[in-house]
Amino acid sequence: AIDLAKHNLEHEIASFGILSERSTFLSMLSARLPTFFEEANTTDPIISPDISLLNHDGENTGVSYDGPETFQPETIEKLKHMCRADIELYEHAQGIFDRRTEACLA
Repeated sequence: AIDLAKHNLEHEIASFGILSERSTFLSMLSARLPTFFEEANTTDPIISPDISLLNHDGENTGVSYDGPETFQPETIEKLKHMCRADIELYEHAQGIFDRRTEACLA
């Protein structure tokens, strides 16, 4: 399943974004679809960064969390193990995103 997901990201999906790099993704889409962005309504919550729940560092400010500031190393290792396929796919997606961004915005 992970190999199919990687293949689809590489060969079947024309564009996808990484949440922490939202502005880069929008710049890349703007370069790929200039007519759409010229005609887009700037109050659209998808396009306008002013309406986003993300602050300038890409952190979600719309969700509060009252848990501990840090987790025990054992807990982190267990989570990494449980989510290893997700982490592998995310890292693969980040590499594709970086390459596409460089090619599109260079």
